[in-house]
Amino acid sequence: MKFTNLQEERKPIQVVIHPNWKCKELSRKNTVIMVLSKASNRLQRETIRRTWGHPKMQSSYNFSLYFVIGKEQNDDFDEIKTENEDVLQIDIKENYFNISEKVIEALNWVPQSCSESRYFLKIDDDVYFNLNFLKKINKDEQYLPDDVILGDCLPETKPYRLTTKFTVSFEEYPFVRYPPYCGGPGYVMTLPTARKLHREMTHTKTFKFEDVYVGIVAYKIGISIKNVDHFVYAMDKYVHSFFYRMCYNHSQS
Repeated sequence: MKFTNLQEERKPIQVVIHPNWKCKELSRKNTVIMVLSKASNRLQRETIRRTWGHPKMQSSYNFSLYFVIGKEQNDDFDEIKTENEDVLQIDIKENYFNISEKVIEALNWVPQSCSESRYFLKIDDDVYFNLNFLKKINKDEQYLPDDVILGDCLPETKPYRLTTKFTVSFEEYPFVRYPPYCGGPGYVMTLPTARKLHREMTHTKTFKFEDVYVGIVAYKIGISIKNVDHFVYAMDKYVHSFFYRMCYNHSQS
């Protein structure tokens, strides 16, 4: 994996907006969930805030939640500021192939800002997280030890070499198979593991697919990948709209 090494250490990306909810003040929360979102995905963020990410759910299941967003051409900065209790915006262009950069910054921010928490969980804004999973790790620390990443994981897959959006050239990745990795929709690790992963990322070239990139870095430093069934569930735009309307109507009644 030497071809992935950077010649110079990666510098942090500038933070445009910090969350008003200070993580250290919520350090009693055992798990920090970082939701990767787009600046324009307000519906998805509001759906999460009103369903599984509601403050009451955060209290019941002992977690805190933040959204990581980048910048888009037509950003309404004032509008984003209105929801910045839980938004971390970084100075990077919103792009599918920049998701790795968001993960790097999330792994950088959480250990610094939420150092008293035990677990780091990354999730996308288009899935529904099974909160019962948190009961398992809150009840038994040995369920998820250090140097392990849990999620909906794949043992070994091959890069796409055909001409598609997901094409990977031999220059980008010269091997036949990827190392084991957990799929992008969601994965969880301890904070010490997150620190180790981020430290290695500062010396590792990014890869266009965030989940594969995390797997590559984990492989380099001996972090294990372990599959967990029923971890997250897909939630398409129609489900988002349904949940949002349902929650909004309930709040108005």
